[in-house]
Amino acid sequence: MVIAFLYRPGLFVSRSTFLLGWFFSVVFVSTGRFLTASVLEKVRQHGAIQYPVFVFCDPHDADKATALLRSESHYKVVGWSDIAFLDSDDREKMIERVCSMDVSEVCVCPRKTIQDPMFLFWSLRNAGITLHFLPIALEPLFRSGEFPVVGGVPSFKFAPPLISGIDFWIKRAFDFCFALAFLIVALPIYIRSQF
Repeated sequence: MVIAFLYRPGLFVSRSTFLLGWFFSVVFVSTGRFLTASVLEKVRQHGAIQYPVFVFCDPHDADKATALLRSESHYKVVGWSDIAFLDSDDREKMIERVCSMDVSEVCVCPRKTIQDPMFLFWSLRNAGITLHFLPIALEPLFRSGEFPVVGGVPSFKFAPPLISGIDFWIKRAFDFCFALAFLIVALPIYIRSQF
């Protein structure tokens, strides 16, 4: 189709229709995504479309944990409780209470190992609640990393980039040119599929 378009432009779609279709599809998709993201962000700032979250943490970490979660516009902290309840005999009652609060996520901010974390995970999972372990003692990370499991324990991994210096810029230029060439080649197929 691309060869036919470039060889005989008037046979399937004229060049002006192709260029206008390509231009407007890029503009409309980009504008739509930008507007959707902007509207959702504004709505979340006004308190709507937020995930209700319950926090288990030490009492002296409660302010820090709730402030950290409130800094994200998509979380609404509905309450917190002392993490010691997760190690007490009333653990099942506390988990049932949290499940009855219609929360969608639970954040646990442990300073030490909690007793039977798999029971907590499965209890919340069966109720349809996502579990997060939030390390309050750590500072925010400004570099992306990996979280491999080493001996059954999650760990942080920060590796240097595989490509650096001039090799990085050559690869970036190659990626950009290849992506642009792919868009040019694939756009007539996309346009043809729309009609």
